[in-house]
Amino acid sequence: MKNTVIPLEIEPFKLSTFTIKQMMKKIALITTILTFIGVFKSNAQLSGHMSDGSAAVGFHAGFVALKNGNSTYELGRKHGAYFGLGMDIGYTNYSAGKLRYQLEMKWTMDLFHKGIEFFNETALDARLDFTGFTWNKLGVNIIGTDNFCVAIGGSFSDYVVDIPLYANEEGGFFAGKRWEEPSGWNWTAGPCLFVDYGIGDFAFNFITSYDFTYFTPVITQDYEDFTQKIDGYTPPHFMYFDLAVNHESGVYMSFNRTMMFDKGTIGNNISRGEFKFGWKWWI
Repeated sequence: MKNTVIPLEIEPFKLSTFTIKQMMKKIALITTILTFIGVFKSNAQLSGHMSDGSAAVGFHAGFVALKNGNSTYELGRKHGAYFGLGMDIGYTNYSAGKLRYQLEMKWTMDLFHKGIEFFNETALDARLDFTGFTWNKLGVNIIGTDNFCVAIGGSFSDYVVDIPLYANEEGGFFAGKRWEEPSGWNWTAGPCLFVDYGIGDFAFNFITSYDFTYFTPVITQDYEDFTQKIDGYTPPHFMYFDLAVNHESGVYMSFNRTMMFDKGTIGNNISRGEFKFGWKWWI
């Protein structure tokens, strides 16, 4: 089967001003709050916390919800919330000039759910999907005090996006058995910001990044054959937020939200939200 290629003149895509303002307000609010409380030393401590200068392996349980509010068809608008089990790896140091690293493997969070889908024979059903293999965040601390830390760096992540195609402009109806743009595997890179605050036995860690797609490798030829390609379609961008609370005992929880911004003309803006609760082993 050959790809269906539809010539299309690409118009400049403008991300909603409202969306941009929402994202910037969230970053500004969190950064401002942490900066303000960072001047107060009482009961606040990052240096000496179990996470300071330590590598960690975290195992967690949680829930994932996917959404595509721009989908014309109800079935394509959301997937989940579904239960998952996952793993994170990282290294944290709160001293100025020191490096830090975080690795998330979203496929581990989705593996449990995929197994249930295969067991129930629903794995091939039409549904929205948004995952990835390795989401890497690397930074260097530019501000480091006993209770407050800021770092800047880079994000290097891959995003796998499946967007069911229910009908095309020619009137063909596929019942979600094909994919539409910008479905595929996106390799990305972009800037990253870390903000940390310590209080008592707790360390609060906030990370955000904005990723640009630089390469879209072929997943499989069958996948390519069932994706309705648009010639010259602009690859998507991705924005990531994560707020984690780490207790001295190793117990932690986090809220994570990732958004895909469709830079082409279809407007498939996908989001993935996660809530996780688990245990970290500090090394």
